[in-house]
Amino acid sequence: MKFTFDGCPHCGYVGPLRGLLRNESTCPQCKEALNRQDVTKILKGSNPFVRFTLISDHIEHGRENDIKVGEIHIVKFPAFKKIHKVFLSQIGEGDQGFVILKPIIISNESFQIISSRLPNQTTPDRCSVSWAAYGNKSDEKLEVWQEILLSSIEYESKEDYQTQLVQCQTAFEIYLDGILNSKLKKKYLMSEEIIESILRKYSILEQLAFWMKKCYGKGFSPNDGICKEWREKVYGLRNEIIHEGKSDITREDSVNAFVIVCEFIQEIEELRLHNQ
Repeated sequence: MKFTFDGCPHCGYVGPLRGLLRNESTCPQCKEALNRQDVTKILKGSNPFVRFTLISDHIEHGRENDIKVGEIHIVKFPAFKKIHKVFLSQIGEGDQGFVILKPIIISNESFQIISSRLPNQTTPDRCSVSWAAYGNKSDEKLEVWQEILLSSIEYESKEDYQTQLVQCQTAFEIYLDGILNSKLKKKYLMSEEIIESILRKYSILEQLAFWMKKCYGKGFSPNDGICKEWREKVYGLRNEIIHEGKSDITREDSVNAFVIVCEFIQEIEELRLHNQ
């Protein structure tokens, strides 16, 4: 089963959510612009199943019957390249009584289910469970910044919102460094050493305002538009976490950071497309 987001509003085509992080902002079928509002809505959603479609390109799912409560139960499936998450749901708990279930020892081709009874409650000796394993089966190679941005979602699932936000900012810095480095090398025929020495002298705010204009014809002011949102809700919070020990980062903060970085990169990619 392949994961998709809401269909193209122009032709109905659906494509993988990971396409968002490959900068695919147009429909591969009709070539019209995709509905970014729908994508943003999904990014901000609280449904954990939907969130994991961002980092997965495949799902294996099934049902296990006659699990003996209190004993280890092993589930095997066709191997993933990398597995991200396993979800369990007891089937028919209203009739059987509720059982505590948890997946453990998760590998790319199997996991184990442990189960236990709730204290002071009547529970069955056996139960049935539906399961879904999210992961990747393709050999698709992503850029470093894409891998880091995708991995931030796993920190969200662990409720480590500070790390997720820091990862989002790190991904953006690597992305920006990469596109400036590439353009300076191509447009001005600079060596790696000269480019590194130049960019090291400028803050990321200065790189966005000055060097983006030099390389791509438009700079981004830290006081306007998406750049202002990024400065306040990603860059600023990241600095408070790293330099001031800020620890009260919420899920809303970290998800907003993820969405803002995605949208900022999309805007820069559209600029690059028109300045090739």
